[in-house]
Amino acid sequence: MLLVCLLYADDIILLSPSVAGLQTTLHKRSGVACTLSKQFNVNKSHCIVVGQSYNVDITPVSLCGTQLNGVNQLNILCAMLNGKSVKFNC
Repeated sequence: MLLVCLLYADDIILLSPSVAGLQTTLHKRSGVACTLSKQFNVNKSHCIVVGQSYNVDITPVSLCGTQLNGVNQLNILCAMLNGKSVKFNC
């Protein structure tokens, strides 16, 4: 399973080539967070599909027992990410 993790301040971006791989990673990370008495803010957590399958409905992904919202575009720092492209606003 390939996983890319990008960190900036208190933001974490997890990239995975499969929904199943992402779900497994989220489950493991939430367990570690509980052990360390930390919490993820599921209200600020989102899931987006990037690439050729950007418009395909995927199996819902959950974090700490809460289903994450699927979005079509996402603002990350000074970049706007959608399923097909990244535009920088810096």
